Formats: sequence, C-alpha cells, structure tokens
Amino acid sequence: MSAGRGTSARIWPWCAASAVLVALATWPDVLPVAAQPPVRPFRESMAIAVDAEAAKRLQILADRWAAGQWDQLVESLVELCETRGEGVVTLEAGTPGGTARYGLVHAACEQMIAALPPEGLAAYRRRIDPLAERWFQAATMAGDRLALRRLVRQAYYSSWGDEALWWLGQAAWDEGDFAAAERWWSQLLPADLAGNSRRYPDPSQPPADVAARCLLCRIFQGNREGAEAELSRFIERFGQSTGVLAGVERPWREHLEMVLSESGQWATMVRRDDVPTYAGSPERNFISPRAIDVGSELWSAPLKPVRLPETPRTTVFPTASPLVYHPVVVEGRVFLSDGGRIQAWNLSDGQPVWGDSATIYPQVDDEVPLLLTRSVFGSPCWTVTVESGRLYARMGSAVTNPSSKEFRDLPNELVCLDVGAGQGRLLWKLSGEEFTQLLQESAEAAMWCWEGAPLASDGRIYAALSRRRQQLEWSVACLDGETGTLLWHRPVGVTRTTPPENENRASQLLLTLGDGRLYLSTDWGAIVALDAAEGQWEWAVTYESLPLSWPPAVAAPRIAPAPCIYADGRLYAAPLDAQRVFCFDASSGELRWQRAVFEPLTHLLGVARGRLIASGNSLWAFHAQTGQIDWSVRQVEPEDFGHGRGWLAGECIYWPTRRALLVVAQQSGHVLREHPLALPHRPRTGGNVVISQNALVIASGDRLSVYGEFAGPHPTDPRRLSQRTSTLPTISLRADVSAPALEASRQPPAADSTVPVVRPDDRDAPPSSTSATTGYWRRAWHRFLTDRARCLLPAGSAPVSEHAVVLHQAEHLQAWDRHSGQLRWQLPLEDPLVWSGYGSRWLLVATTRELCAVAPASGSIEWRGTWPDLFGEGLPPAMGARRSVGAFTSTPHGLIVLVPEWGLIGVDEIRGTVTWRYLPAARNWQSIVNRDSGQLLVLERFDADRARVWSFSTGGLAPSTPPVFRGFRRAQPAGPHGWVIETDDRRLEWWSPRLEPRAEYVGPLSTAHADPWVVHRGDHWALVNDGVSVIGLKGDHSGRIWPGWTQALARGPLTHPEQQAACDEHCLYTAAAGTLRAIDLATGRIAWERRLPDAGAQRVQLVSSASANLGGLIVVPWETAATVSDIPLFDCATGQPLQRIRLHEPAADLAVHVDPAGLLMATSREILALAPRER
Repeated sequence: MSAGRGTSARIWPWCAASAVLVALATWPDVLPVAAQPPVRPFRESMAIAVDAEAAKRLQILADRWAAGQWDQLVESLVELCETRGEGVVTLEAGTPGGTARYGLVHAACEQMIAALPPEGLAAYRRRIDPLAERWFQAATMAGDRLALRRLVRQAYYSSWGDEALWWLGQAAWDEGDFAAAERWWSQLLPADLAGNSRRYPDPSQPPADVAARCLLCRIFQGNREGAEAELSRFIERFGQSTGVLAGVERPWREHLEMVLSESGQWATMVRRDDVPTYAGSPERNFISPRAIDVGSELWSAPLKPVRLPETPRTTVFPTASPLVYHPVVVEGRVFLSDGGRIQAWNLSDGQPVWGDSATIYPQVDDEVPLLLTRSVFGSPCWTVTVESGRLYARMGSAVTNPSSKEFRDLPNELVCLDVGAGQGRLLWKLSGEEFTQLLQESAEAAMWCWEGAPLASDGRIYAALSRRRQQLEWSVACLDGETGTLLWHRPVGVTRTTPPENENRASQLLLTLGDGRLYLSTDWGAIVALDAAEGQWEWAVTYESLPLSWPPAVAAPRIAPAPCIYADGRLYAAPLDAQRVFCFDASSGELRWQRAVFEPLTHLLGVARGRLIASGNSLWAFHAQTGQIDWSVRQVEPEDFGHGRGWLAGECIYWPTRRALLVVAQQSGHVLREHPLALPHRPRTGGNVVISQNALVIASGDRLSVYGEFAGPHPTDPRRLSQRTSTLPTISLRADVSAPALEASRQPPAADSTVPVVRPDDRDAPPSSTSATTGYWRRAWHRFLTDRARCLLPAGSAPVSEHAVVLHQAEHLQAWDRHSGQLRWQLPLEDPLVWSGYGSRWLLVATTRELCAVAPASGSIEWRGTWPDLFGEGLPPAMGARRSVGAFTSTPHGLIVLVPEWGLIGVDEIRGTVTWRYLPAARNWQSIVNRDSGQLLVLERFDADRARVWSFSTGGLAPSTPPVFRGFRRAQPAGPHGWVIETDDRRLEWWSPRLEPRAEYVGPLSTAHADPWVVHRGDHWALVNDGVSVIGLKGDHSGRIWPGWTQALARGPLTHPEQQAACDEHCLYTAAAGTLRAIDLATGRIAWERRLPDAGAQRVQLVSSASANLGGLIVVPWETAATVSDIPLFDCATGQPLQRIRLHEPAADLAVHVDPAGLLMATSREILALAPRER
C-alpha cells in the first residue's frame, strides 16, 4: 500500500484543464466569435449508444472540479461510477480527418481523478480505499487475477492500485508472460521513464526495483539490443541501488549485467512453430522463429475456386478465383476450410491425415451448393482455429449479411471438431439461428450471423456476429470451447448508413486478442475494444468512413479480412473503409498516430524490428512509434503487384506477388531473393502464405502448394527419422538402419543377391542417419541476362575471396560481386569475351583481340596486350575470329595459351610479358595440363612419336630425356603419379612425372562407345571402359596392372563418361538410362541406385562445400534440358534427393561452377548464385 499520498507531486495546471476539456468534449461552444467559414462536420458511419444522463452529470462534476470542492466532487464521482460506471460517453469529440473516442463513465471519471491536485487525490482515497482494500485482500487470498483486473479498472488511483499492478506483474512473470509483466510493472515507473500513457502517480515500490524488473522482462523476451541501451540508462539513473534476485541481494547493476551476459550464452529460446489461427496468433502478430530458404514444391492439392456474383467492376486481372483460403498448420498437419468442408493433410507429404480422403467434415458431403440470386460485395475469408486438440470453424454460406431480396435462407454455423484423438469427430455446432434463439429475443428479431472463424484462448472461443435490419448491427460472443455454451454476448454498434438492399455482403470479420482485451475492426467506421473475461465495454474509436466506391473501381476489390494487430501495448489498424493506418494505445484507445496511404493496404503482416509491415500492391514499413514510412517496395507493373498475405519469419518478409515470391529484409526493405512461382511446366501464382516447420504453404484461389527447403521432409525432422520404412525396397536407404547393418550392407553382395533399386514413388524416403551431409544450398542472389549479354565465370579462385566477381558483358564489361550480385566495376571492353581466370594476383580477361590483367577489387587495368604483340610473327588468321583464340590454363606461375595448329605461349601474369613460346615441329600434337604435378605434357607425333614435358615454373624442358612411344592416341593426367598414355594398339601405360615408364595395364580395353577414362581417389584406381563398365585396378611391383573387380556403369552405355559421371573419394557416380548409380571404388559394389524421372542421358556434376560439410550431385538431362527448370540435388551418401534448385528459364545451356563461395548456375538467360547454409 502506498504511503505519503498527500505529498505527491503537484500535477501541472494545464493537465487538469486538459482533462476537464476531454471529459466535457460534448459541451457546445457558447462563446461569441467572429464570423468564420463553416467547418465540415465530423461524419460518423457507426452509431455508438451514449449515456446522455451520465454526460450531463459529468458536466456538473466539472463545475465542482473548477471550484475546488474536492469532497463533494469525490463523492459524486464515486456515486456516478457505482450507478452508471458501465455507461458509454464521449471522451474525445471527432474532427474532420481525425477520430472520435468513446469510453466508459469509469474512464471519464478516471481522467478527472488523474488530474486532481494532491488534496483532491487525498480526498478520493479517503473515500475509495476501504472498498479497494477489501477487493485487494479478497482477490489475493483467492489468487483471483480477474478480480484484481477489476480493481485496476474501477479503483486504479486508490492506495491499493499500485499493489494490484505489482501483484499482476508478478503473476504474469511466474507464468513466463514477460511482455504482460512488463506492461503491468511499467505503469509504476517514474514519469520520466514511463512510456505508458496510463501511469500510477505515486507507487510505494522503489523505482529502481520497478525499472530493474522491466529491464529483466526485456532481456527474457530476447530483446538484447534494447536491453543493453536501457541498462546504460538504468546505471546512470539508479547507480548502486540494491535488490534481491533469486534470493541473492546485491546491486541491481550486477544482477542485470550478469543476466544480460548469460543471456548471450542461452540456447535459442524454444518458440512454437505452429500456426493455429489466422496470422498465427490471437494478437495477429506472429513471427516465425526462423527464416527458410524456399526450395522445390513438395506437394500440392486442388482447391475449389470461389465464384460469387459480383457487382460489375473494371479489373486488371480476372477475379474468378479470389484469395479466400487461409490454412493453419498444427503439429505437422495442414487444416483448411472452404465453407462447405474442412480438409486435413500431412504437411510433409500431402497425404490425408485420416483415412483415404482429406475431407474430415462433413463425413458425407451431400449438400447442394446454394446459388445466390443477388450480387455479393466483398468475399469470404475461410480459415480455422485450433486449440487444445479442438478445431473451430465458421461454416455455411459465404454471405454474412444477406439481401432482403435473396429468395432463400443462407445458413451459417460454428463447428467444433476433435482433431486430437477424435480424428475430426464433430463435438458440437451452433448455427446463427440457434444462437439467436439462445438470446431469447422477439420472434420478429433478425437472425444473427457468424462473421469469421472464432478466436480461441484458455478454453474459450470468441466470435463476431452481425445482422441486418434497417441498419447493420455488430456484436461479440464468448462461448465455452469444450461445450459451446454461451458465456456472454455484447452488442458493440449500429451503422448510421444502410447498405444497398439488393446486395449481399460477405465480410467475415476477425477478432484480435491482446492484454486481456478483444478488438474488433468493423470496416464500417469504428474499432471497438471489449474486456475478454466478462465482455465489458472498454473503449471505441470512430473515424470517417470512405464511400463504398473505395477501393477505386480500377482495382480489384479488397477481399482480405482486416483484423487489428496488437503489439507492445499498441493497436494497429488499417480498416477496409479508410485510406489510413491507425495506431492506438491499446488500453485507452487514444490515438498515437495516423498515416494516410496512397493505395489500399490489403494486409497488416505484423510488427517486427520496430516497424509495422503492411502490404497491398506494394510493401510498406511504417515506424511503429511515429508512423513515418521507413521504406517501401513499390511495384508499377500489375503482374508485380502483391497477391496474397505475406509472412514474417526470422528477419525476413515473404511477400507473394502474382508471379513470384519475394524475400525482403525487415530492417532495410532490400529484396534478398526472388523465388519464381509461375513456371512453364507448373503454372502457379501467389497466394496467402504460411511458414511452419521448415515449410512454406501458399493457398491461391484454386490450389494449395507446399514448398520445402529440401525435396522431401527435413532430414532431421524427428517424424521423418521415426517414420516406419518397412515397405521400402532397399536396406541402405532406410532411416532406421543400425550402424552394423549399414556396414554389413557395404560388403560385396552374395551371388544370389539382387541390387536394391529405389522405386520412383520412394524418391523422398528418409536418408540414412549416418549421412555426413549437414547443410543445403540456399539462394544468395539471382540476375536475369538480356538477349545480347554474356555471362562468364572466371576459372580458378580469386586471390582474395572477398574480391571474387562474375563477369557480364553487354555494352560494357561489368563485374558483379560474387557474394552479393551487386555491381562492383565496369570496363569499356567491347570485343567479345572468350575467357577469364584468376592468377596469383590479377584477374585475366581474354577477348578476341587482346589479353588484359585487371585488379579484381577495383577493375583497374594493370596491363593489356594484343594477340599479335604477345605471339609475335606468324600469328594464324584464326586468332582474329570470334571465340577462336584457343584454350587457356591459368597456373600459379603464369598463363598458358594454346592456339590450335600453331603452338603455345607462357605469359607472366604480373608483368604481362611472354616468358616462353613453343612451336611444335609436328603437325599432330597434343598438350595436357597436370595441375597436381605442376607440369604441361606436349605429345608430338613424327615418324616416331616423342613427348616433351614442360614445367609451369620455368617454361623449360624437364630434365628427363624424351622417350619414344610406339604410337599414342591420347593422354590424361594421373595426378601426382604422372600420366596415363593410351597407345595406338589399345594399351594403357603409366608414366612418371619425368616420363619414366612405371606400369602397363594388361586387362580388356574397348573403345566402341567411348575412350577409356582412368579415375583415382586416394589409393583407389578404376578404369571406365568403353562407357559400359568400370574396372577396379590392382597392381604389384612387376609393373603389371590387372582388373580387380568389374561393375556395369549404368543400364546403358555412357557416350561421354567424363560428363555423365563424377567421382569423389568413396564412389563413382553415373547417370544414364534413367538411373543414378553410385559404385563403391573400394569394392565395386553398387552402393545405391535411384530412378530418375528422365530416361535419357544425364549430365552429372559433383558439388561440395568443405567449410559447410555439404555436398551433393547435380543431375541435368541433356535431351530434355530445354524444358527443365528444376535441377535436382542428390545426397552422395544415400542417393536421397536433398532439394531442387529452381531456375526461371529451362536449363538448355546450363553451366555449373563451384568455388569457395558456393555454387553458380548460369544459362544464356540468367545466373543464380547459391551459398551453403547449415541446418
């Protein structure tokens, strides 16, 4: 209880005067003034029932307040609160372009009490304290928080108000509701620290204790940045004030610094990832805990398009299938209602949750859809709410206010289903007609109709209702969630205007719940707040409603619900009928700010990082405290307009447009990524987005689509790892395989065994739990290319990774930053670009006319030389032709340029000078680079073949004597071991780096389909023979190499083995005849096989990131590449599909480049950069 109340600081006189004027805002202006132009009156569309008698008595109280008759004033105030405290009066009169505010008589009296001088406040407390003390003692003994909230509402400024606030804050803290605890305790802060409009004037609690508790709430809410700034102000203000925390007394500064320091080491707070209601939470301000990288489409299901008779409008796009579906996701299940039925799918695979059909209500769909005879204004919002294993939905006709000229009844009902253990069993339902009968109104009374889906909290459900008589009426009802029993019902307002009689209305309003209050935006000129526990009126705000022609006739009608958003004690609203965004104090309805908008705002997405995020045709961010526009993503073309409700996740915004899904940074508004939705083989559009459990759900007008980060369920998903796999046809791909069984499966198969094959319908089976892959590729940036542009990925690695670039040539040569895709520099090089690669210091760029060295960081040209200058005399004419310069090899010691039918030169990368030239005497010659041994092999064919070895470092002949071959066909490097030479008589010989003979292969060799290809990784050597088989090689000290094992490469021959196969330290991977196969290099056993959707030849490339412990196989079909835009990525360990990398255009000329920064995929039309991201 407070002490020394009579000595509280005196309230400034202007505050008192202001309070009187606010309380008496309805007084007429009787002072004579000079003639002025008439002022347009404030036009209200909603009529709020005002207690006229209470308003008159408030005028009398104002006279006593001015006369200083405190005892009489207090007695009258208390009597007025007791007799007419629940009446509604005007607190602020409306002005054109502004708002009017209504509240209870309690609130008006409270404003007068707040403005009382100390002697007046003391008189009030002498009168009210005995009653408040009884309330407080009874409530605390019973632990009745509802009674304490009632005390705060009716006796806030009593001597027990601060004790009630403290107790409520402690109760919220004990339950882990740190935001609510902060809201209660912050009302006890000193005036210079309180940001709350409602503040207790003289609390008995030490200010340091209150401020410390509020700061602790911020820390436990995860707001470390804000807490650090507040801690500095706390230390400056309260110094070494002490307090008790966890039973230990020490300076608050030490307590707070310790907690703040430890909070940085806390594991990420476990936040729920379910989306049980519209916008994710009763506050309509849910932010998914983690942003996801949108990968391929996991599954989709058709939805019933909604077609309602509409008033003729001019629209840019057809509105045959409006966006009316808002799914929810709970415990890995997707629930969706279309008004006639409720469906449920598994999020991971799209299979029905129960039985063979996704429909869980009604059990038998035998109702004939109702045909409307009148046009419909608006459109439905079909959604559901799930709480405690029960699903609540509003079912029936989409129309909420039928026209009086509609010939048939349009039924509607609330239903409750058991989706926990009951598999969708109906628990109860309540129609609008039955609800009207419960109210025991007259038989002539119009029927109440349910608006949108109810809101559920703590075992109760809340729903808005409306009915149509001469005007529209709105109300709110509270029902018991388990039985459907009516707990309370509260009318909230009646319209002043009448909707057209020949038009049906479909509004389906949704409620918002925050800090124990329900908020309803009527979209008809009013926003109302009710107490959620008892349905008592709290406040209402009216504004000037725009005519029904808004939105403009050239735009599609806004069909989305417009519930308010509750965040940090504030209420944000963007009503359908107002061209403004409002911010109110959630407890009193006082207007904090309003902002005019240039276009209709379709959705309020939430408050994140201090910004209110809203969307319409464009995306907007308003400063949450001031309403200033921080940034916007404005769209000009209709196909780029927003199309559906977006979602907030992590620090990103997922915003759907008609043809793509944009990922936007919440802080800056920068578009981070663009995920295409409309593809040639799979037409999709934007829709209402939900993110939950590593999946993104989009509900368009006619289809539900689910996208994942992977091609199947998340590999670490516990449901996936525990999935029963007894029907899978392979052992090595089962997730429940033990380590010994997995090792046993790697042994050579028995003679009577068959190779396990994965069925196409099992392609998303769980991978082995021993897989080393721990990450996946995410989209870093994306750019389209013009028709005349070329994109070139420099060979090798940049000397400094931060300076890596991607070259793009159109009118000029541009360098895009490899990591961000932003333009770094450009050069006026107009000759066609033929090659580029990194040296030890510079970026080397070759055109058809010259060779340049460019600084990767700045783009400055260090040196340049034309080809005649570099080659000297005798340069072949082909050097001037487009892209006919030859082959380039960048080495640590310089650049080697090969010109066919001419020779080679070595160029000093630092100085730009030619260090050596080589002009072969023979017409038939080859050159091969061996990077592992640092050598260049030149094979010349004379009458007797001979070979020379050039060193990268010196450009001179190797010290060995050139041997004489019996005739060579081709050579290939054998790593640090030297070279493999294929002779004319179809033999393979191994030569050392000094060209000393080492070994000879004596096994079978064929070249009918393809040349032989020798692969080696570590101690394992294998020969790909004729593109048909792979032979494991063994040898001894005698110089003989023979087959150790033989395995078929694929189900068909490989015509280009080096492109259709890839190799790592464990396996050789091949793709042909519709099969992807992994062959163990140690044993020759087929480690796994996987059917591919395309039966033609496939191009295989191994991609990996050692820093992220991430790897995979990219498979691109050759024959159908012109129509393929989804590139699959497979796990090397198991063959499981990890994800699909989506391109905007078909991958007809796809080039894949792997570097330390990640993965680059380029075609003639676009370039896509991907980076590894850990799971």
